[in-house]
Amino acid sequence: MALLRAAGLPARFHQVVLTKNCLNGIFPAAVLARMPSHIWYHPWCECQLRGQWLSCEALYDKPLFRATLAPGILNQDRIPSIEWDGEHDLRLMTSWLLEDRGTHAELDAIFVGAQAEQPPGLLAGLVHFLTNRHIASLRRRAKPEDEPGPMIS
Repeated sequence: MALLRAAGLPARFHQVVLTKNCLNGIFPAAVLARMPSHIWYHPWCECQLRGQWLSCEALYDKPLFRATLAPGILNQDRIPSIEWDGEHDLRLMTSWLLEDRGTHAELDAIFVGAQAEQPPGLLAGLVHFLTNRHIASLRRRAKPEDEPGPMIS
């Protein structure tokens, strides 16, 4: 959002409610089992190009996306690509969408509501630690060709 705005492009967040099944295999099973049945604060980015608003959701990086396809965590029919072409909407979570909550200029409004669903401090820290560790292990499974190449100056 900040980069789009810094480049002079109008940008906003779109909030949707998702079923927690979108996190199967990405969150540890023990964490997912204890989560509410829905995730009501999932935002994605939209920017205005050529007079129209386009979704440009950037949830997965290439190593994580490839790693989740290999063992069948994600299905390429549900998320065909994570590459945005700047001409068409890229919405990764459409298959799990339950409700559209509209657009917001800032994340503050979305996260205030999200805090109500968060577990207490120490438990939230443990959940985040376990989830981040699990996601890191998925990224390590990615094939070397999925890693970004060297920077060219």
